[in-house]
Amino acid sequence: MALSAFVTAWILSFYGFRKHHDIDSTTIFIVLFVTSITIWNINKNSFFKIISKYSFAVLLFFCLIMVNSVLNGTPIYEVLVATKPLLLFILLFYSISRVGLPVLPKDFAIQLMKITIALMFAKYSISQVLSLNDRPFLFTENNFELVIPLSLLFCYRNKSLGLTILLLLVILMSGSKSAIISLILLPIISFAYTQNFKVKFVLGGLLLLTIISLIRYGVFDEVDRFIYLTNIYSFYDFTYMNLLFGNFQISPLLSEACEAFKWKLGPHFLGSKVTQEGGEYICYSRVANFTSIRLFIDFGIFFAACFFFFWLVNLKKLFPKTTAINLFFIGFLNGLSVSGFGNIFYLITLILIYSICGRQHVNSKVLSKL
Repeated sequence: MALSAFVTAWILSFYGFRKHHDIDSTTIFIVLFVTSITIWNINKNSFFKIISKYSFAVLLFFCLIMVNSVLNGTPIYEVLVATKPLLLFILLFYSISRVGLPVLPKDFAIQLMKITIALMFAKYSISQVLSLNDRPFLFTENNFELVIPLSLLFCYRNKSLGLTILLLLVILMSGSKSAIISLILLPIISFAYTQNFKVKFVLGGLLLLTIISLIRYGVFDEVDRFIYLTNIYSFYDFTYMNLLFGNFQISPLLSEACEAFKWKLGPHFLGSKVTQEGGEYICYSRVANFTSIRLFIDFGIFFAACFFFFWLVNLKKLFPKTTAINLFFIGFLNGLSVSGFGNIFYLITLILIYSICGRQHVNSKVLSKL
């Protein structure tokens, strides 16, 4: 099934490879993820028997958000988009305490990722040379799919020098600022994690000073995600309680913010992300597509922090600590640009990396402690 999905996506990618025309393969990987997780759990006789405590907690919170939002008139589609990371978390870790994640043969998983990287390099190279796209891509917008080379680069230890160079070239050719920033930050984070508190404090201070200096000199002034981030709290009608705990429903942004987004996103988004009723513009948090920040806005600092903590705990149970930290921050940093932990390519990559370097570090005794 995995092979069929990847081969289909590879073929569609090159079939639609001409200027101003692309075929998005995201749906293929959504079907692959949901099907593989469901079949894996059913085959292990655990889908209807037990739910992990982390998935159960997230499920209760999701139900509260869904019911309260619908009762207050929020469209169901908007609720589902905003809570997609919660739904994917529930499905991914539903019965992890019994069966872990779906596992592919290690060599097969490695080959799938290597072929994908080779095709990314080929298509990115041709796109750059022939100026076929503003931003090269293989399956979809490259901000989403670049979690694949980043995960392989920082989590697969037995890669050759040639593969390492190829991974770096793909990331650098992508033109993705978020991927290049991740390429810079992940080694620092990984190194700091293994050091004592003093070293972590010094590195954190230097990183903070660097960011402040870059902001002061206007380096990020034209970066739309940074503009959204620095103005995000003006998009909502906040109280301190909402800031800390959310308001337990998905709420629309202020009309003024929706109007600003309409002009920022362009008229083709009017009617899909921004609607208008009378003189009021209506939109929800999905107009700003950076999930890591959106979770804090929609659910409050406390519940968003709990969600990220749950992710980190589960990853540490499945992978060696350094690998878990790298995977966590790949997802978190990706969420500062696009979907992060709600990115289907991140979840598929997680299963592939688990097949490569997670399985031998996990046994039923460890999993039973989850």
